[in-house]
Amino acid sequence: MSHFLKEEWRPKDYLEHYYSSEKLVYDEALIFKYIYRLLSRFKKDNFKDFLDFGSGPTIHRIVPFINYAKNIYVSDYLPENLQEIDLWLKDGGNAHNWEKQIGHILKIGPFDQKKAGDIKSILREKIKGLLQCDAFKGNPLIGFKKKFDFVTSFYCIDSITSSKNEWKRAAKNVLTLVKPGGWIMMSALINTEHYMVGKSLFPSPNIGKEDFLKVFTANGFDLK
Repeated sequence: MSHFLKEEWRPKDYLEHYYSSEKLVYDEALIFKYIYRLLSRFKKDNFKDFLDFGSGPTIHRIVPFINYAKNIYVSDYLPENLQEIDLWLKDGGNAHNWEKQIGHILKIGPFDQKKAGDIKSILREKIKGLLQCDAFKGNPLIGFKKKFDFVTSFYCIDSITSSKNEWKRAAKNVLTLVKPGGWIMMSALINTEHYMVGKSLFPSPNIGKEDFLKVFTANGFDLK
């Protein structure tokens, strides 16, 4: 993990930069539409164990999975990011307000009003662990060994290195967390060398679509 990432990253700055608007940005709304379309194949509580790898300080992307996963695990490399999630779950006074973004997510998907109003309670019940992780380690979950029926990783390993080779190595490690026959959903910045949080620049390895597809097939995954 890059030293400057640990030194310069500020969860509050990230949340303010990307998640302070009334609605999700267009490309992220498209991701949620895809998530719901995929999940429509499955029955309620179809997945026993679900992991979001590299959540950052965000909680919103696991919302669509609450009807499909019995046990939810959230992970990130930085303790400050996990603390931000924990603060929101515990109604901390300085927690980020996710109400508008989650409301938008629920409108995109098949949720009734009762569940929309009780989303935090459902997450409190289903989240079984806030785990520290490191994508560059052979066992990416620090001090925790488990494989999962469904793993997601949104804009994580493409946002922590400028090296394409390091990205490939990290992707391989994350893919080992999926049970045989399990599922993984991953999103990434494409053809990008950096992204901004406030006035700070953070790295991206400038991967293309073919890089993304090859890393899955090289590690034995079917693309569906």
